[in-house]
Amino acid sequence: MASTKIQDERLTEWNNNVLKYLIPNDVILSLYLILGITGNITVILVYVFKMKVKRDDRFFIPVLASVDFIACLIGASYAFAWNILPVNFKNRIACVALSFVSQGVTIVSASLLIIIAVQRYLKVCKPSFNFTQKMKYFCTILAVCFGCAFSVPILFCYGVVEIYNPMLNVTGYWCGQKRQNIEHVIIHDISAALFAIIASLVLIILYILIGTTIYRKFIMFHESMKQGKYTKNQWSSVELESELAVDKDNDKKSSRSRANSIEDLVECDTYRRKIKRGSADTLDQGRFFTIGQHFRTHRYSYMFMTITALFIIAYTPRVTLMILESLDPNFWNKPNEAIAGFLFLYRMYLLNHAVNPFIYTFFDTRFRKAVSEIFCYCCSTRKSMSL
Repeated sequence: MASTKIQDERLTEWNNNVLKYLIPNDVILSLYLILGITGNITVILVYVFKMKVKRDDRFFIPVLASVDFIACLIGASYAFAWNILPVNFKNRIACVALSFVSQGVTIVSASLLIIIAVQRYLKVCKPSFNFTQKMKYFCTILAVCFGCAFSVPILFCYGVVEIYNPMLNVTGYWCGQKRQNIEHVIIHDISAALFAIIASLVLIILYILIGTTIYRKFIMFHESMKQGKYTKNQWSSVELESELAVDKDNDKKSSRSRANSIEDLVECDTYRRKIKRGSADTLDQGRFFTIGQHFRTHRYSYMFMTITALFIIAYTPRVTLMILESLDPNFWNKPNEAIAGFLFLYRMYLLNHAVNPFIYTFFDTRFRKAVSEIFCYCCSTRKSMSL
């Protein structure tokens, strides 16, 4: 009895020692959690209920935001539980369930980014192909099913692991990869690494093709504008992701979208007439007009490129540490400072899910305007109530 009490005291002492080094990590996790939950809920509500014009470019945004919301909620909660009980985590069910959901969300997010990249490629490079609404729904369901199926081995590979501290002569417990059937654990981690590499290569290749096509169309557009040869028919024939693009599945085209189309065409024709007069100021303005029109037209492709690049950067440390953990049974037997550093890198993937709403805000002007309207309305309501 006395021996058990001594062991418990030593385990508590060890847990508290590690806990102190994880306080900065807790602060960062709090930021991930707050930004991820509030930002992604805002994205879901605004895109689903507030946006007036429906576009196929925006279809996957609320879907991706839902996945990001789950990733921040579950991932950050899992990390907080781990930080509070770094070497005294004895709840096997919570460990396995949180690990399963955490990896499942990761695979679903990667699969969605691949689907989005394919959709962008077809829209920009193969505009004759119609990526219908039914195909989008089917691909979304397929991504969720694939993520769940790929994460099934987590149920057998993860659990409460014993770790021995020779300094305190005590055995601790934490949530991680089990050492039993280590061959299966290694196979699963290698499979996850292969999936990450293949997914990254596919995304990079697709966006290189998209970027090349966009650049070529930009040069054609700029040259045509300079020569005054750009007509309304040519404007509509170029497959750019402008505000003019409305999902082909929608039978009704909103009057607001038609108004934007007329406004853009008038702006283009006005500039074309000015360019014929050939003044130096007009030529300088034309360069800014062409670049501005280019980024406004292709902002969704650039937005998803940014999200994809951040995803690859943020998830690379996690996959690397998973492989090292499976290959080295004593990987986590390190000084507390090193453990805190590795955990920061391991959880950096949450940055991707927390920052995505800000990327949407930067690139999507209509979303930014809708959020501003909601914010101004809330402020005015609050001010009137205070009076």
